[in-house]
Amino acid sequence: MSGGLDSFIAWRLLGQPKAIYFSIGHEAENRELLKVWKIRKDFSDSIIINNDLKLRNWEYANAYIPYRNLFFIMLASYYSLNVVLSQILEYAPDKNQSFYRKTEKLLKEITTGSFQELKTNEVKVWTPFANYTKTELIREYSKKFDVKELTKYTVSCYGGDEKNCGECGACINRHIAMVNNGIEEQYETIPDIQKMKSKWSIKDFKFDNVKMYVKRWLEIKQYEGNKSSR
Repeated sequence: MSGGLDSFIAWRLLGQPKAIYFSIGHEAENRELLKVWKIRKDFSDSIIINNDLKLRNWEYANAYIPYRNLFFIMLASYYSLNVVLSQILEYAPDKNQSFYRKTEKLLKEITTGSFQELKTNEVKVWTPFANYTKTELIREYSKKFDVKELTKYTVSCYGGDEKNCGECGACINRHIAMVNNGIEEQYETIPDIQKMKSKWSIKDFKFDNVKMYVKRWLEIKQYEGNKSSR
């Protein structure tokens, strides 16, 4: 649970299971924790706040933290051997199916050792919404719940201010999906998808991600159509 759109929606659609927020000291933590505490208060106290990991010193200017999901999976496995991530149709070096399978293998290997009196742990990483775009995920939520909850209980912005900055990649992706579902939100700066497009590079192309590229392109085309029709 991050206090963001994807994890809140996944948590609700999966019946509000036990979840963990990792307090790692990053730039957006205070904003996230405000949402997590509100979710705990209004929905369920089954959300654990774990303070064992501090990664602030390793956060990039763009808010990316290398190895973050590896740390999260390892710590989450202390609570359950079934680790569920709210990943949607996107890619990062530590956010893809190949990485998850390698992580399962690694955790099995490093929990095997009779001399250390270790009991082999068969950790499984699950991503039930990995084939959904953010637009599709919000659409699924709207079939069961009030979409107004998404603005009230979630935050995606990497910035530190109360209002969404509209500049960071998270704001742009959120804005696209929200507009595609008819949801308006306030931003300091109106998100510009050209900033996101300018970062695309053929160097990042992976054949296994063709499905993602196509669906994300269609998502953006839908957004551009919605914007032009206003």
